[in-house]
Amino acid sequence: MRARVRLLPTLLLAAVVVMAAARAEALDALVTRIVDGDTIVVTLGTASEKVRYIGVDTPELHHPRRRREPGAREAAAVNRDLVLGRHVRLELDVRTRDRYGRLLAYVWVGEAAIWFPVILAGVLACCSAVMPEPE
Repeated sequence: MRARVRLLPTLLLAAVVVMAAARAEALDALVTRIVDGDTIVVTLGTASEKVRYIGVDTPELHHPRRRREPGAREAAAVNRDLVLGRHVRLELDVRTRDRYGRLLAYVWVGEAAIWFPVILAGVLACCSAVMPEPE
């Protein structure tokens, strides 16, 4: 019962993010590589872009200063199963890149936001909300 109670605020936040993302500009892309549970590499036209999911935070798999975090391999595996080799829709927000140069996007497969199944897979991810920094 407690797990369901804790999941409710996450799902409510996710619904708000979905409604906001539905109004964003969409880009079609092909997922060519999985970096970790919340980052992918896609082909956009002839260019390759590293994309960081908006709204998802998973344990770190490749961090320059920290060891691999528990659950990182599992989160990457769930991400791989969901998107690798598939066409996805990327929807950008106000801030389009993070400090590492990755494209920031809501990622959709068909009509489903990719982070719903990632979050519902268990403790592998959490929903994150970050206000965009002024540009």
